[in-house]
Amino acid sequence: MSRIFRMKQLVISVLISSALALSNSAVTLAFDQQFYSSNDIYYYDPDAAYCDNVTESTTATPSVPVSDNLETLLRYFTGKGFSLAAAAGIAGNIMQESGFNPAIIQGGANATASTNIMTLKFSNGEHRGFGLAQWTDAGRKQNLVNFAKKQGKSIINLNMQLDFMWQEMSASGYSYMITRLNTNTNDPVAAAAVFHGLTPNIEAEGSAINPRFAASGAKLGYERSGDSSNEVIQNRGGASASFYASYQDTITDGTGVTIATDTGDTSIEAYNPSLGSCDSGQSTNDTRSIGVGEGNFTDNGEVAGWATVRKNSLAVDRIFGSALEGDGWCASIVSRTWRGQDIGYGVNYARTLWYVNQDNGIGHADRSPKKGAILIYDSNNQPAGHVVIYLGDNKVLNDGKVRDASYLEEGGWGLLYLGWIDPNDLGWTTKEATDTYIRTVMGRFDE
Repeated sequence: MSRIFRMKQLVISVLISSALALSNSAVTLAFDQQFYSSNDIYYYDPDAAYCDNVTESTTATPSVPVSDNLETLLRYFTGKGFSLAAAAGIAGNIMQESGFNPAIIQGGANATASTNIMTLKFSNGEHRGFGLAQWTDAGRKQNLVNFAKKQGKSIINLNMQLDFMWQEMSASGYSYMITRLNTNTNDPVAAAAVFHGLTPNIEAEGSAINPRFAASGAKLGYERSGDSSNEVIQNRGGASASFYASYQDTITDGTGVTIATDTGDTSIEAYNPSLGSCDSGQSTNDTRSIGVGEGNFTDNGEVAGWATVRKNSLAVDRIFGSALEGDGWCASIVSRTWRGQDIGYGVNYARTLWYVNQDNGIGHADRSPKKGAILIYDSNNQPAGHVVIYLGDNKVLNDGKVRDASYLEEGGWGLLYLGWIDPNDLGWTTKEATDTYIRTVMGRFDE
């Protein structure tokens, strides 16, 4: 769900001012019907099964032409109980991500029913975005693949992807977003901002933040792209407003979405691909193998509390993936992941932690860190340096994303390794972080 994908031929400002022009009739976009019908892309099936256990509206949803994916999406989410304004806010974001094309690959090509989306990568190994929401993170793409198999539908099936979106949205960490959308009856621009969400980049705008974005009350959202607040309001919000105006006379509001009660992440079920069925999505059940990475570190035991640090790290990777990488919040991400609570380093720069501890027996300049230790790096082009959590076997948690250790020194970042520190020697203690904490606090950087 990255904004890396931008379809030049679908520039919102041009499309909205011309093709949609506040028409009271249903909008039909220029899609290739033969392509959609031959690639197993169907209209919405109101009898589809879901993996979550969230109580919801069961408003019947009529069939619509296979080419009108916009209307399908609007009817899908109003069928879930949202108002047309809230559904239009979702649609404005999906327009920006994919142009409502469930087969689109980041860069403009189309997948087919037989495409293995896990192999869609750039030359540097980064995953390409895919589908309606431009799922980019490897973990979420794998979840999408398994979800499609579970439903017995093609990976490019429109309604399967909508069902998968709804499953992700129904997770307890998004309860605030759902509540804001659920109470929005007539402001599609605000709905677009809420569904997009407040990102570290937007938060860093400070007083320059777009007033309409600030007024929306957006916090953790579903998309979290690299857009500025102005881009969210003008592009995603502008599209949402036009969709809302165009369908006011043809699509009615839903009757409201029932919000699941958050009881520490135990009341929401999420599809777990490793089990092939519904299972609790809380971090305590995450037993994924971290794997063996590339790099030149040799493991030297484990820090006290390593099992908890590992669980927290995998949960952060699963929830955020690469969404926070490179935004300059490494110290906060490492500290909050390791400690499982909302607290930062207490120092301004990551490398400061190294320089004040390298000569007191706490800092280790060798390449034999313990699993769970923090690795500290220097950089020639910025003063802060960088810090990650070492996960063993040359794997690290880099700004919330599990990477090979070589990624930092040889993979384009060009950082200079300084050494490692066991956080226990700094007086840190770790505790398990719930998914709710990770979703609602990890992305809010206010130090």
